[in-house]
Amino acid sequence: MTAPLIKASDALMMRRAAVRIAGEVAPRHGIGKTTAPSELWTLAHALMGNPHIFGPDFPQTIWHRDSPDFHIETPGGTIGLEVVEAISPQRAHASSEINRLYASNGDDASGDDHDLPKCYDLSFYRSDSQMSKRHEIRRRVIDRKLDRCGWHRDEPQREWAHCMAHAINSKSDRAAKGNYASFQRNELLVYENSGAPDVVTDDALKILAADTDTIRRLWQHFTALHVLTRGRVLTFSAT
Repeated sequence: MTAPLIKASDALMMRRAAVRIAGEVAPRHGIGKTTAPSELWTLAHALMGNPHIFGPDFPQTIWHRDSPDFHIETPGGTIGLEVVEAISPQRAHASSEINRLYASNGDDASGDDHDLPKCYDLSFYRSDSQMSKRHEIRRRVIDRKLDRCGWHRDEPQREWAHCMAHAINSKSDRAAKGNYASFQRNELLVYENSGAPDVVTDDALKILAADTDTIRRLWQHFTALHVLTRGRVLTFSAT
């Protein structure tokens, strides 16, 4: 059995471990999938914001596993934690297209923008003769493809809720197919990365709550929802 990721006898030890992990990982966000580094980054920042996120009682021990992503032993029982990043389906799809273009070259591939389809013309961005890094090409392509001429009325709140619903449903689908029955409870941690500006979180939450099908599926599979958004950790429970 692999060594635990964190063994904490109190909240201070938990926070210190989270700070250490956050400084060690360098995840790529907004790429259309949740990777091991992004799972670690999200958990670490959630624990930095609230070291009692899994309950007030210690000791607590955390393992980084799969299905679910983290296993947490607490005095109150064992928790299974799934982690997901909430981005728009359009952004995820655009990113997957860029990944596909460079899949044969590996994660650190270099490439000119002349390798991109014509619909991804980046000539308007060029400040030099070549753009080499794949992640830079991806970022600029997606920003251009998803560019909007301003946000109106409640559009930021609706985009926030739309991205959250997409993330929740994707993990609800996974939980329905997995075997999580061995855990006393299963919880979901979402890193909100919608990119929507000036979101009024309370209004966005009301829009999400009105999506009754998503909320029903959420509480069917998870007992708590933790949202890492705008530097805060929000926690909601099924009860």
